[in-house]
Amino acid sequence: MLTVAGEWNLGRRRLGDHLRDLRKRSGRSAEEAAQAIEHSLSTVSRIETGKNPIRRRDLLTLLDLYGIVDEGERAEVVKLYQDAQREPWWNEFDTVLDPGMGTYADLEDAASDIRLYENIFVPGMAQLPTYTREILSAAQPGAPTDEIDLRVRFRQDRQTQLLARQDRKLRLRVVVEESALRRPVGGPVTMCRQIEHLHEFADHPGVTLQIMPTARGAHAALRGGFTILTSGAPARSTVYIDCGAGNLYLEKPAEVAQFAELYDGLQAEAAGPQETHALLDRLAREIGQEQ
Repeated sequence: MLTVAGEWNLGRRRLGDHLRDLRKRSGRSAEEAAQAIEHSLSTVSRIETGKNPIRRRDLLTLLDLYGIVDEGERAEVVKLYQDAQREPWWNEFDTVLDPGMGTYADLEDAASDIRLYENIFVPGMAQLPTYTREILSAAQPGAPTDEIDLRVRFRQDRQTQLLARQDRKLRLRVVVEESALRRPVGGPVTMCRQIEHLHEFADHPGVTLQIMPTARGAHAALRGGFTILTSGAPARSTVYIDCGAGNLYLEKPAEVAQFAELYDGLQAEAAGPQETHALLDRLAREIGQEQ
């Protein structure tokens, strides 16, 4: 379990994970790796956990030690190394982001499968700018307008990174509480537009949107929202929970399995995709009557 107050370099973690897997596959010990690159055992450990960067020459030395001679496989590892050196796309927003939000953006950007449950707001990936602005302004009373503008743009850029990607397919499954859509953020006009936007979001390729009707009553996930992000080959999943003490990341297989089971139950209990469209239409009519 990780409670993140700042950011950690996701690219280095992916590279470190891969190097550890290669080392174990080769039968080499961490002590042998440390000797080969003339560093301490603790340095190897920190490289493999993504806490320390690795020099390119040390990387190539380890590939030789682990018997990686296939040019294609070596090129894949070098690509991971190069990715770890790049500045993240969200770097320009770093001054206004909540602690750990850049890490989440990296995980989201890398994911091939995302399962999300939200019980308070419309999920960030489906928010209109006007809705986002209302949420952020309420959360930070008196915040400078240019800071709010930058945070709104960050969320919009996240949506673009997520939904407009061309390099790989994304499976995105979202369950939202009906009560979240009844919260009049920005007033009836804003909410009607936001609900209409949810129709478009639900029709996006790879997206499955389900609304959890309030009439369903209590269920196992009411205590709070969460996101399961899966990426890589072999697949690796991380559970993200946004809490007041910091961003919580769960990575142990047993922890991920617990939340995956919880999500499966939510999907089974929530309205199906077609019923969700009908529910959105009903909500829009009811909110429209309040104008």
